[in-house]
Amino acid sequence: MRRLIVVVLCFTMFGLMELPAAEKDTPAAANMRTKKLKGIVSIDVKEEMLNVIFTDLSEQLEAQKLGSLSVKYANGISKNQRVTFKADKVPLDELLDGLLAKNNLGYIVISTKEPSLLRYDGWIEIRQGKERGYPAEDATVAAKGTKGKVTKVEPKTLAKADPKAAGKEDMTKEEMAKEDDPAMTKDEPKALAKADPKADPKAAPKAEPKEEMKEEPKEEPKEEPKSEAPALVKEEILERAATLQYEVALVLQSAGKRDRAKAKFQEIIKLFPMTEIAKAAQEQLDQLK
Repeated sequence: MRRLIVVVLCFTMFGLMELPAAEKDTPAAANMRTKKLKGIVSIDVKEEMLNVIFTDLSEQLEAQKLGSLSVKYANGISKNQRVTFKADKVPLDELLDGLLAKNNLGYIVISTKEPSLLRYDGWIEIRQGKERGYPAEDATVAAKGTKGKVTKVEPKTLAKADPKAAGKEDMTKEEMAKEDDPAMTKDEPKALAKADPKADPKAAPKAEPKEEMKEEPKEEPKEEPKSEAPALVKEEILERAATLQYEVALVLQSAGKRDRAKAKFQEIIKLFPMTEIAKAAQEQLDQLK
């Protein structure tokens, strides 16, 4: 009987030790971390774009009935950058480690309850750096005497290290420019008097003789290489429009209006079939069935 009690207590203690880690993730993020990232996948690509690779990986997860892989790209990260990589029958998280390291990239699993970011909950975000599933803690430091609590470093504390920097964080660009160049201040005569004590503050500065402008030979305009900017702008516009509709559908769903939410998700899939939001809308539809 005593042995049984000891065994039960041990299992209880281990279970309690794991609770804080589980509480950090939302259900969607936990599903991504414990199921989708553990799905077995394979790729063999040469100079292929990232978004094409992730589409292939998503299809492999769907074939295993693990759901689709939704990917968000952080600011400055192009989904069109190319990668050469090969992996055969490995967990998705291991594959991502090697694939993203090629371009010095990392990823995190998005876990959020913020209404404005709710549609990204359970997605992975591609970032610059070496993050592997969890956000880096580089912007925080453990404060002494807080028993492990993490405290953010405020910009104003930098003034202690550099007294000259104190107060500059609230200055406008014009004020900083005036501070660096006294001649740009409104009180210009005083600035001239400091430079030359004998100068008359009221005297107007002498105009310097203008140099004759020589006409330079005209060059024929060169044709600029065509860029993919218009296509990228169009994709962003579609993503934003789909996002607005998706957020409306989520509000209807949370209000208990299932039929109207279903109709809105179906409308998103029909109007924006090639967007990431369409995939998220399909997942929501599957859950409502």
